[in-house]
Parts: sequence; C-alpha cells; structure tokens
Amino acid sequence: MIQLVDGEEIIAAAAAADEDDESIASMDLKKSYKTVVHLVPYTKMDTYDTNALWIIERSDHTEGGAILPNEESYRLRHVNSGEYLAMVNRSKWAKPKLLFNLARTVQQAGSKANEATHLLTSSSIRKSSGTGVHVVPLSGVVESETGEPLPVSNRAAVRLSINNRHFVRGHRTPIGTVLLNGSGSSGNSLSFVLQSVPQSVGAEVQIGLLARRALERLLNYLETRDEEEDLLELIENTRTILTLVVDFLHETGHNHELRQRMMREQNILHELLMLMDMTDDPSPDVQDAIDELRGVAFLVISAAATHNPPNQLYIADFFPVLVKHAGSDENACNTITEMLGTNQQLQESKIDDRDIQIFVELMRKTSMNSLYLDLLRSLCSCKGAGVDANQCRVATLLLEKNPDVILSISQLDGGKRFQFTDASLFQAHGQFLGEELLSTGCPRVGVDWCFAPGTQAPCDAMELFGMEVAKLEEFCKARRASTRKGSVAGIPLSISAQLRVSSLHRSDSGLSHASGKKQVSDFLESQILLSAEMCLDRNYVAIDLLTPTFPFEVLFSVMANEDISEEIRAAAVRLTTCMYVDRSPQISAKVPRLSRLWAKCGDLPHDNLYENKLSVQTRFILLQRLISDYLHKKIEMNGPLCRRLIELLLYLIRFQCYHAIPQVMDMVEPIVQALDRRMDMNAHRIAIDGMGNERHTNHPATASKKEAVNKLVTDHGARLKRKSKKKHGWQKPVLDFLEGLHALIAILVLVLVAVIVVIIQVSTGAEGLGYDIFEFIVAGIFTAELLLRMYCFRHVHGELTSFYKDVMCLCDILVVLLDWIIIGIGFVGVNGGFAGLGKMLRIIRLFRLARILKTGRLLKKVYDIGPEEAHIWEMPLRYAATKETMMESMVLMVSVLDQVMDLRSDVHISEVMSGFHDWYSTSQSRKPRDVFLDSIGNSNELDVNGTNDLDVDVILLDLCMYESTKLTQASLDVLVKRHSGIFSLQDHLTKVQLIVDQDTSDTYMDFKHKLELVQELAETEELWGELASEEDHEKNREIKELLDFLAAACVETSNKVTFAMGSASAYSGKTIIQDMLRNLGAMDAISTVLQLSAGIDDKDTDELKENAVDIVRRCVIFLNHFVLDNDTNQELATEELEFLFESLDEDFGAAKAIALIHRNNMGLIQGLPEGVVSMLVDKLEKSEDDLSILQLLATLTHVGDVNFIEIQFDVVRELSSPMRPADILNLCLNEEQLAKRDEAMAGVSADRTSVEDLPHFLQYHYEIMRTLGVCAVGFKDITLVEAKLQSMIPYTALFEWLLDPKVILELQVAYMLFFHHAVVEVEIGIQSLPTEREIYLIIAKVIKAIQEMKMIFEDATAKGRTELSYMEAQLLEYCWYGAQMATHFYERYFRDRPYAVPVRENLLSPSSIVEDGAPASGSKTATGDDKVVKATIEEDAYKQMAVLYNTTRELYHCAWPIESVALDDTLFECMDVCFSLVRPLITGDMPIRHVGLSAEESVDGVVMTEVEEEFSNFAKTCLEDEVLCDTALEHRTSRVIEVLQGLPLQNDEIEADLRLEPLLRKLVRHVRERMVITDNKRTLDDACTATTIWLVNLFRTMIEKAWGMSIDARDDDGGEEEDARAAPVQKVLNDAGVTTLCIDLIAPGISGDLVLESIKLLVAMLFKEGGHHEVQEAIYEKLADESSQLFYEAVRIEVDEMIDWHASIVRNEEAAEEEERKRHHTLSQDEGEEGEEGPSPSVEKEPPSMGWGFSGSRKRGVIAPAGEDAPEGGGDGGAADNDGGDDDDDDD
Repeated sequence: MIQLVDGEEIIAAAAAADEDDESIASMDLKKSYKTVVHLVPYTKMDTYDTNALWIIERSDHTEGGAILPNEESYRLRHVNSGEYLAMVNRSKWAKPKLLFNLARTVQQAGSKANEATHLLTSSSIRKSSGTGVHVVPLSGVVESETGEPLPVSNRAAVRLSINNRHFVRGHRTPIGTVLLNGSGSSGNSLSFVLQSVPQSVGAEVQIGLLARRALERLLNYLETRDEEEDLLELIENTRTILTLVVDFLHETGHNHELRQRMMREQNILHELLMLMDMTDDPSPDVQDAIDELRGVAFLVISAAATHNPPNQLYIADFFPVLVKHAGSDENACNTITEMLGTNQQLQESKIDDRDIQIFVELMRKTSMNSLYLDLLRSLCSCKGAGVDANQCRVATLLLEKNPDVILSISQLDGGKRFQFTDASLFQAHGQFLGEELLSTGCPRVGVDWCFAPGTQAPCDAMELFGMEVAKLEEFCKARRASTRKGSVAGIPLSISAQLRVSSLHRSDSGLSHASGKKQVSDFLESQILLSAEMCLDRNYVAIDLLTPTFPFEVLFSVMANEDISEEIRAAAVRLTTCMYVDRSPQISAKVPRLSRLWAKCGDLPHDNLYENKLSVQTRFILLQRLISDYLHKKIEMNGPLCRRLIELLLYLIRFQCYHAIPQVMDMVEPIVQALDRRMDMNAHRIAIDGMGNERHTNHPATASKKEAVNKLVTDHGARLKRKSKKKHGWQKPVLDFLEGLHALIAILVLVLVAVIVVIIQVSTGAEGLGYDIFEFIVAGIFTAELLLRMYCFRHVHGELTSFYKDVMCLCDILVVLLDWIIIGIGFVGVNGGFAGLGKMLRIIRLFRLARILKTGRLLKKVYDIGPEEAHIWEMPLRYAATKETMMESMVLMVSVLDQVMDLRSDVHISEVMSGFHDWYSTSQSRKPRDVFLDSIGNSNELDVNGTNDLDVDVILLDLCMYESTKLTQASLDVLVKRHSGIFSLQDHLTKVQLIVDQDTSDTYMDFKHKLELVQELAETEELWGELASEEDHEKNREIKELLDFLAAACVETSNKVTFAMGSASAYSGKTIIQDMLRNLGAMDAISTVLQLSAGIDDKDTDELKENAVDIVRRCVIFLNHFVLDNDTNQELATEELEFLFESLDEDFGAAKAIALIHRNNMGLIQGLPEGVVSMLVDKLEKSEDDLSILQLLATLTHVGDVNFIEIQFDVVRELSSPMRPADILNLCLNEEQLAKRDEAMAGVSADRTSVEDLPHFLQYHYEIMRTLGVCAVGFKDITLVEAKLQSMIPYTALFEWLLDPKVILELQVAYMLFFHHAVVEVEIGIQSLPTEREIYLIIAKVIKAIQEMKMIFEDATAKGRTELSYMEAQLLEYCWYGAQMATHFYERYFRDRPYAVPVRENLLSPSSIVEDGAPASGSKTATGDDKVVKATIEEDAYKQMAVLYNTTRELYHCAWPIESVALDDTLFECMDVCFSLVRPLITGDMPIRHVGLSAEESVDGVVMTEVEEEFSNFAKTCLEDEVLCDTALEHRTSRVIEVLQGLPLQNDEIEADLRLEPLLRKLVRHVRERMVITDNKRTLDDACTATTIWLVNLFRTMIEKAWGMSIDARDDDGGEEEDARAAPVQKVLNDAGVTTLCIDLIAPGISGDLVLESIKLLVAMLFKEGGHHEVQEAIYEKLADESSQLFYEAVRIEVDEMIDWHASIVRNEEAAEEEERKRHHTLSQDEGEEGEEGPSPSVEKEPPSMGWGFSGSRKRGVIAPAGEDAPEGGGDGGAADNDGGDDDDDDD
C-alpha cells in the first residue's frame, strides 16, 4: 500500500539503529518535507490503515466521475493529512545519503536504484507541478464501441506516473518499509491496484477528521489566545463533536478495533491528551464548560483504550496526565485501571519510579483518599498475576521511603480467646502457624497515623476516637452507618463512589466525626488490599517488608473478630492468603498423581491422601478451623468475606492441607448447601435488590420458602404500584378500569341495547322524543368514555400516537363520529322542515349498527387473558440480576467442588492400585474387572453428594442458568467429572507410571526434591538475585546446576540416529524421566523460572542482567529436553508459547524451544494462528544472527511426508518478498555472493565440530537452503511452491554447486536436500532432467559417498564406537538425501522402461562408474540424433542403477554402529527400485529387510519388570473390558438424563425455577458464547470442548433411550413406534437450537471428537420415517445463511482428506501389485535360465520405448492404469508444457 508517514519516524529509527552517528540525530527532514511516502505490506481488507487512504481528484476537484486512462492527470489527496501525493527531485531532500546509506537496497532483478532521481513525498499545494498523477491500465486502454476509452474499473491493475516519471521501488528504511521513487525508465515501474474502500469506511474516517479539526482549533486557541475566537463556543462545539465520537466508538455491529485504531492514526488521541494537559487551570468563567469537555474527552480516551493494547501503549506515554485527573474524573480512573489491569507489556515497559512517585505525592496532597491506594494496587498486578517489578517499586517507595503517608498497625492489650465450634477434625501434628493464639488469645488491633508535616490528613485518632491509638472495632461502627465503596481487591474497579468522597482536612471544622471514621476505615481497607497485591504471586521483597507490620497473629485476630466489618476482615483474609499461605514451602499438588511407588500401593488413602508428612499438611489448622466455622454458619455469599475465604480454601486444598477424607467432606457439604439457590428467598431478595437497589430485611422467619418468595414478589409488585401511583396520580387506575374487563362488558351491554333500539326503529318506523333522548344519552356515554380514556392515556403514556395506531381505538372513534353525524342530520331534517328526509333518516339509522364494532375491544381483551397466560413461565430474577460479588463467590465454590472431583480421581487410582497390589500378591483368581469395580465402590465416600441427600445434579444444572459463562463452565466441569469417574479411571490407569525398583524410587524422590528446590529458588530470586553476598552466589550456582541436571536427565545419547529438524541427531528423549518429571509438576517449575525474564531489564548492572538471562536460557534448555519427542509434554508446554514468541528477540533460545514443542506434532502445528510466519520472518529480519528462526520455520512446514501447504507457501512468499531486505534471502546467485561464499569456505577449519563453527555467512546460507528445501516436502497442493522454488534457484545452478569439489560438506547436504525435494521429487517433473549428464554425475558422487560411509561404519564397528563424529554425521545425512534423490529420480523417469536387453559391453564396476563420473555420452553427437543420445544415456543409466544397487546393498548388509529406521527405510527403498528396474543386471535376490525394533520393547530400552508388565496388562484389560466400557458409558449420562426427564417443562403449572427448555437453550447459548472465530477457524477452549462433547453425547443418548436402541441399530430395527417415543425429545432439542449448534460445531478448528459427536447427534435428530421435516428445515435455513461458511469449509477439508486417503490406498494397492508383478517377473526369468519358456528373443533384443513421459502426476509415481496414457509432465522449471515423449499423445 502507498502510505504517508511522518518523516521524523525514519530519523528516529535511523538514530536508534546507529546511536553513535551524531549526524543522523542532527538531521531535520521537516525543514524540507515533513512527510515521506512509503510502500507497506498489503493487509486484509477489513483492517484498513487510514494513513494509506487517498482521495482521487480531477484537475477540477469540484467534478467527480469515473477515472479515465491517459485522459488527464489526477490528484491523490491523503485522507488524514489533506496533503497531495507529490514527486520531488532527490537532490532537494535534506542530506538524503545519510538516510539511504543506512537502508539496505531491496533486491531487484535488473533494476538500478540510482536511476530513481525523484522521491515521492507530499505537498500542501494542490496545483503543484509534481502532483499530477497519470493512470495507465496494465492491460492497456480499452475503448468502447464509440471509440471512447472505458473507465478504469475497481481493483484494476494500473501503473502510475508523474511528469513521465514512473513509480519504482526505492530503498528500504530502518522502520521496515520501502521508499517510493520516481524514475524516467518504465522498465522497473511498479504495478498498483486501485481498490475503493466501502462507503461506510469513508464516512467513519470523516468523523475522525471532524473531531481532529475541532481539537486542533481549540488547542490553537489555548496556545495563542486569539481574541477573535469565542472560547466558550469552541469548547461547546468540541464537546458536541466528541459526544458524537463517543457514540461512534460504542456503536454496535461495527468493527470496533478499526474505529479505535483510527483514533490513534488520525492523531485524535494525541490531541485529546495534549488538551487534557493544558486545561488543568482554566479561567473561572469557563470552569464548568472545561469540566464538561474534560469528562467527554476522557470518555473518548476510555472507549479507545478498552481492549486495545496498541492504543493503551500509546496513551501510556501520557500517563502523568491521566494520573493528574484521576482524582476528579471517573473515566480517567477507569482508563488507568483498564490499561494496567489488562496490558502486561504496558506495566513492564511504561511504568517506572516516577509514575509511582506521582501517586505518592498526590496522597500527600489529599486527605487519606483511598483512590490512590486502589490505583497503586492496579499497578501491582495484571490479569490476576503479580507484576514483580512494579510490586517491588511500590513496596520500596511506599513502605521504606514514604511510610508517613500510610496507617500504622499495632497490637493492643486485652486479648480475646477464639472458640472454635468443632476442632476435632483438624488436629496438629507438630508446630503450626499461630500456635500461641490458642493459649494467649487473639490480640486487639489498633490503628494510628502520624503523617509528616505538609501532608493533609483528617483529624487525629484522639479527636476522632477519643484515644491515641484507635481500636479497629471502632472503625466498624462508622462503616455500618454508611455504605462502603463497591470494590473488590485484585480487580480493576469503577471508582465513582470514591470520587464523591470529599477530602477531610484538619481545618474543615464542619465535618462530622462519623465521616472521618468512615474515611479512615476505607483507607485502612485499601491499604491492606494494596499490601496483599504487593505480595501476590510470592513477591518476597514485599513479604519481607510487610511481615513486621502484619504478623500472622494480627491478621488472624482481624479475620476471627466478628465485631470488625466484613470488608476489613475480607481484606485481612486476602493479605493472609498472599503473605503467609501462597509462599514457600507450599507447593501445589499435581492431582491426580500419575507416578506411583509400588512400595506404597498397599496403603489405603483415607487417613493421608498424599505422600507428604502430616506435620507439613497441618501448618494452617487455625485457618482450616476458621473456614470450617464460617462454612457451617449461614454463608453470606453477597459479601466480600465469603469470596476471600473460599479463595483461601482453594489454596489450602492445592497445598494438600486437607489430607483426610472427613476433612474434605466437612467443607463439601456446606458448600453444596450454599450453592442450592432454588426457591431461596435470599437469592430472590438479592436479585430484586440488584434491580431495584433496595434491601428487604423484614421477612417472617417461620414462613416457608414458597411463601417468602411470593411475599417478596408481592411486596416488590406493590412497591412498584405505589411508585406508579405516586407518579401518575388518579389517571392510571382510571385508565386501567376503562380498559379492564368489567368496563368493557358494561359498554357491550349498552351497545346491544342501542342496536336493538335501532333495529326496532328501522323495522317499524317508530319515532318520538323518547327515542331521541335515548340516542343522546348513548352517544354521550360513548363520547365521554372515549374522551376520558384518551385523556388518561395521554397523561400516563405521554403521547397519543400509539392510541391512534390501535385498530380497536379507531373503531371507537368511528362509532362516536357516526352517532353525532346521524344525530346532526336528524336535527336538521326535523327543524328544517325537510319532510322528504324521513325515509333517508330511517336508512341512515342503519349505520348505527356499526356500534357492534365496539365489541371488538372486548373480544381482544378476552383473547389476551386466555387460559395460557397464567401458565407462561418467566425467568427468575436471580439468574440475570445476581450481583457480581456473589457470582464470583459461587464460581469459587464450584471450583472447590472441581478440586474435590480431581481428588476423588486420585483416590480412585489409589484404591485401584491398592486392589491391584493385593490381587497381584495373591492368587489372582479374580477378574481385573471385579478388582476395578470393588475399588470404585470403596472410594465412593468422597463425592459432592453431601449428607442431606441433596440433588447435586439439579443444583449444578441450576447454576448453569446464571448469566455467567464462568459459573456455567465450572458447573459443567464438575458435572462431567462427577459422572465420568469410571471413564476417567480407565484412562488414568493407562497413563500411570508404576515405579517398582528402589533405584527408580530414589530417583523419583530426588527429582521431586529438586523440582521443589528450583521453584523455591526461582520464587525468591528477588532476594538473592542481586548477588550481594556469598550466600546469594551459592543460590545462583545451585539453581543453574539444578536446571542443568534436570535437562541432562531428560535426554540420552544413543546409537539411534534420527533425521530431525533438518539434521542427523543421535539424541533422544528419555521418556520415563520426562513422564516422571511431568507427573511431579516440572512444568510449574519451568514456568516459575521463565517468569524471571520480566525483571531482567530492572537489574542494575549488565553482569546481573546477563546472569538472569543465563538462568532463563538454561531453563529453556530444560524445557527443550523435557518436550523432546514427547507428545504429552509438548501439549503441556503450549502454555508457555506466548512467552516464547514474545522472547524471540531475547537471547533465550526461544525459537528452538518453539520448534521442539511443535516438532512432529500435527495438531499443534495446525493450531498455529494465521500470520505466524510473517511474524517470524519479521523477527529474522531484525536479528539475522538467530538462525534458529529458520530452523523453526523449517520445522513448521511438515511432519514426515504430511505437508502444511499454507505454512510452506507463506515461508516462500515471506522470504522472497521484495518488501524484505535483499540479504534475508542469501541464495548466492550473483557473483558477489558466490565470491563471498567461496572466500568463506576457503577459511573453514577441517576440525569443525558443528555448524556453529562455520562463518555466519555460510551458516545463514546453509539454513536458508534447508528451509526452502523442506518447503517442497509432501504431496498436497505442492505444485505452486515447487514451481516458485525452481524459478528462484535454477537446477543448473544446483548442478554446478553439487559437483563443485570446493563446496563444503554442510552445503552439499543443504543443496542435496533442496535438489531432492524441489527438483526431483516433484508433482510436475522437469522434462529435460533425464537428458542432463550432470544428474548422473551427482548420483555417481552419491555412490562414492555411500562407499565411504560403509568404510566408516566398518571402522567404527571394529573399534566399538557407537557414536558418529560431526563430519561423519554430515556425510551420513548426505548419503540419506542422496539415496532418496537417486531413488525417486530413477523411479519417476525409468519406471515404465525397466531394463530388458542384455548389455553387450562388460558391466562397469562401482569404481569405474565413480571415476568416470557418469555416462560419457551426455552431449549430442555430431549427427544430432537426439534419440541415439537418449538411448546411450539410458543404457549407461541402467549400468549406474546396478552399481548403486550393489553399493547400497553393501552398506545395508555391513555392521552398523548406529540404529536408524529412517536410513534403513531409505536404503531398502533404493535397492528395491534399482532391483525392479535392472533385475537382469543384478546377481542374486533382493535382500531381506531388517527386522525393526520390537513393539513389545519397553520405553528407552529399559526392560519392564514383571510387576510393571502385569500392571500394564491389567490396565489394558480394564480399558478394553466390554462390561466396564458399557458401565462407564451408562454412568456418564444415565443419571443426568433422569434428572432432565424429571424437570418440568417451561409452561407446566408447578413452582420451580429450573425448566427443561430454558436450560437447554442456556446450554446451547453457553457453547456459542465460548466460540471464537479467527483465521477462518472456529475454536473452543479445551474445557468447553470437553464439556460440549459430553453434552452432545448426552443429547444423542436421550434420543437413543427414547428409541430403545442406538443410532446404528435404528436404521434397520426402528419404526414409527420408536419415532413417536423420540419425537418429544427431538422437538425440544431442535427448538432449543441444538440442531444449528451441531452445524456450527462442524467447522475447521473444532476438535475432531466433537465434530464426530455432532454428526452423530444430527443423524439421531434426522431419524424419522419419511424424514424429520422440522429438523431438515432448521438445517436448511442454517446452511443457507452466510454464517455456515465454515461448515462448507470443513466439508471441503474432509472430502480432500478422503481423496488423499483413497489415493494412498490406491498407491498401496498399486505398490502391492507392482511387488507381485516383480516377483512373477523374477520367477519367470529364473525359470527361463533353467531352460523353461521365457521371453521371446526378438523382444529381448529391442530396447524399451524411449519416451520420456512421466508415470504419474503425484510424487512417487502413481502408475496410470493399463491401456491408458500416462499424464504428461511439465517442462523445465516445473512448467506444464511437455514437448517430448514419443508415445504420449494426449494431455490428460
């Protein structure tokens, strides 16, 4: 795209690139031109860069119309700046050479950059000579029938020029873009596409421009104070426009990210922040206007910053401005908390001591304003995780340097004993925290403050409380008299309530003491919460500083004292959790434990569920007793104390403090009871409070739940009626009466009477005064009723429009009008003496029958209050209106149940292991199934049922109805785990690592200790990381040694050689150790160490920084070895991918770690986000020294023969992009690069031991060739990539390089890899390749290498070596690729012409072939007979095949010092192909293939013990046992189906909140809400995927149970009877949206298991005799919608995979047929040699056909069926044309 940018950006980037060059820093481009035109990479059309938008204008800009080619010059006006695209002479540019010399010239074939004498910039002068742009279509000018040129169409390819100077690519700039130059030569002119943006985008851009102009005008006034401008008018205009911008940013249904980005690109954010910085001291007369403007401005800033990290980083540069206004503007405060709470990069890079000091100074200037403590709390964490650097900064600045701005906490005399309700469950086994409190009692806590002079503060403690040190209980009296601010620790707040708190100063004598106490109490709470946030995630600097202030005894006293307010107690719980519980030596337990010691398998788990000592697990018994007491009282989930105590409980469970089943059940039962909110009056009260902001406390204690709820609802309705009556007066009840049933019946009676009277008058002609009076009365009643109803309606609703739109009301108006018209006509007829009107009046009276229309209102009312209205169910208020604090407490409670379910799984495993131990130790007479089921039964006491027979399933389903996706997902997690016990146990048993021998047990315990030590050292790095003492140095050495030891333990050097990550490797993962470390929680330790990287930049010296980098680097190596060839560990390590990708610029080795995590893991590679290749190449461009990025790119391209074509294409495209620097694609194709390569090779040492010993230029060239080579691996859609690679590097150049003796072995390997994959093993072959003599010379060189490899193998075997040296490994890899290349070359080009004619000359020996190189007849003879040349080459090629066979066979049969399945396969395939093609030239039979490693061999070559083998068989038997599998499936869904079938339907007349249809709709909606659509994929997180699989299976099972059979049996056995039983289930599921959900789940990115379950459910939904029309219609409507595109994409992918699968089947069958054919051919020849019938001699004398067609269009030669012509290949370079081939007649 053509983009206009600020020229200063280039200068800044250039200066950053070379800080020592002072001349660059002194450059000032703005003296000449303030903008520069760049070329930037084209992005998606839905992410427009507004700096790349231009308006095309004619010479007369007032005229519009189409763009006509060559007719006139156009002007391109930049949308954002208003500048015009202009071309200037480069000589006028200020010091251009300094800039251009820094940039690297982009590689251009045949272009000369110095020919570009002009530069593209911008000009504010529209009619400048350098602004006229000519547009020329690339396809030429097309004329209409009249000869007029047709206009240029949208997206047409064009060339642009100004003054006959064409736009050409210029030099690359330091900011990664390319300058746009002007050249008089058109040879290198660029092609552009004119792409019009949608009209909506243009309108959006104009809104931003309008706002920017208003801001610029106001800023200009504030700077100049122009008296001609009216400041108030400017402020009002700006405020109005900014209000529109706020609506613009919040408008739904639009691309919010684009609109937010526009705020930054159009400089609106900059202008707003500059304005806020200038309006801090306005004139008094405009103060109010300025305040209003500031409020709207911060609304814009807040809206632009929400969920937009780039904007947040931009705004963070003006952080002091936000802080300055935080105390007076809520939106400024919210913006700060949003930025700090969601953007860790901002926290780590933009916040320093200066910003924190600003908060401290503001605290001094205000009077205990807790707002600033809350903002400091936001600095300490981000997304729930602590930010170490900021935590340390805040702790140091606040606690050490400025302690005079915070409160002092102290212990007072007069302790209070705390009595626990029941302490028998929690007995101490050694010392525990707070032990002395049981004897001395809890101390009272006092608070004091003595601020430094100059600090504003409220009255002192003596004045407020009458004592020098205030007791904490006194604070709570003031708190109970007022409402506490609604804040939750650790969560970004809305601080509007705090902003309304006025500052209390000593001089403010009018302030009450109650307000002062309240403010001090708020400040204390915020201070405790800030202290907790400083300690979050084990920040030991803050913990050490805070320990003297908050000893455990003080905090426990606060927590246990019910006289203290709940908010302060909750804050104390939070601080206790962060300061004393979540710290060393506590370690989170890995549950369930999958590594088990055989010696402990006989122990039952009831008394001690873990392996730790009980003294460790009883350290926090006081806290456990406190939690137990709280839970067994009535839990108030609406307050913060409940949330904090449950949060503490979760930590205690993770730290294994609940070590016995009775302890666990003690907490489970009250939690389950508290979660049961069905028909709970308190739940309804809270919900109603949430909507009406009123509290209800006076409820009869003895009333039943139902009566209480009804009373609440009735009271709420009555209150609303009272409010309504007070608002509307008497009009509302009168209107209700007139529209009620009784009034309508009365009107109906009157209408019937009037109609009867009219009928009598018309039929009898009766006249008289009585009739007239009656008509007057009826008309008057109708008129009065209508007017009164209209008046009341207008008063109540405020308008009459809706009244006139009601058809029934219009009928009433019509009736009244007719009555008065008829009365009027009658009056005129009688009094006017018109005797002739008598007959007419009788006719007119008939119109009064229209009064019958008034009955319509009655009929409509009767219909509206039909019998169904009373039965319509309404959503209970508690589901939608429960307060956020209570919802968070409920989520934590369900998380506790989830932990219990994991613990139950652990107990299940322990019980089964104990049962197996007994079973193995005895006669083993019982079946494994019985042992399994008995063990399950023994562990059923640990569940979430409780003791009160609570229906937990119903409770969990009820929780799913709440409007909280977190609560719904957590409830589903527990529900699935609860009913998947057998299923999970079967799976866990197959993963259990049984440790039998003592040595391995000792290793296990040693690893456990070492991992705990690593984690502890990493967590305490803040304390020893400064290396200030010898003890610190010792800890530093210790953590490094531990990491090195653990890394070395995960791998082993063996004689098994693999060809991984593009090179031969003799290292392999030690699976038994990797699994053991995984089960011990190694990933947690790794994550903790990696977090040290966040504090590296804060180190004081380079030495300390390098030391920290070294620790992280060693940890990354540990991670590399931990995941090496271990799929499970790779999946686990994906949680660190975000960190690793962000660390690619650091010296951690992150690229190699990412490569090893993804190596040979198809699922992980397929899950990579779109754009990852571009990002990696960007990193490579910035740091070409890190060659591991190229290795990473190579790893991501394929797994074996399975290629990922999108990644391969992206790699080739990005590396070859002209937007990249020229040297990023170091292919050595020009003379300069070749000379540099040869010079570098000449200096290479012969004693090198790795690729790293090569010069960097050669290393880079080596890696880039390998990376490009593997981009051609695979079979799927690879043709385009292969053609691109062949065009980049001609195969003739590869011939030269591969045959050049000066080329070192490493490059020979890389060239051979590229040659094999990109030239030989291709889909469309190169026609001339078999006629090239060089190919045979290369194969001869491969033969010689194989011979050399054989001698190396023999020598190594003789000497007993089991390892290869570096150079030997390189040679082995060369042989591997070379053998593959020769195999595929021969197979492709000679497969249809096997040798059949005996060679008259003597067969060449291997040595002669090698010495001669290849057939000597490679060039044309003098006669020019091409066929003779081909025949000669072919005959010699057969001889070479025989030599290759013999040489390969010798290597195959010699003794190998190594093991390599890949090498074995390659050599055998090479022999097989040669044997099949030149069988007559080979003596002997095809060798027998080596027997591979036995599948029964244990992992890592360790022999399994008898116990391990027996347990493996036991677990396998349990997994495959049909009875157990059926039982597992039955338990997985049967109970929940019973619950669902027992739920009332939506409109059943029953008192119940939970109904079936709303529940199903909510579950469907929950899955949809968790879906994320990105990169043409639909994804679900892992947790939701697991529960959705269970839900979909549950729905299908509901249908199958209704049928009484499975979907597999339904097609054959089912009928109408089954249809009738299943119809209600199918209908309710379809109505709930399950059908369309299944369609959405069939999409790329969704788990294959979930897709399969969705298809099965759709099959079950569709089953019905004659077709299920409702389900079919739902599917049709969904598929006809645009949202179903991903479904079709999934179908396309599935069909492609089916095609590939069938093609592989065909290839295998054809290969088998070929083997059979070769076997028969061999037998036939053997029989012929023995005198039996053989081939005809005349046939033997004729050589095979000389056609050079190809045997198939796919790799490895898919043979065309007999009788058909083989598809023709392409020409050189992969072209599609094929001119050769005598027998190829058709282009198939």
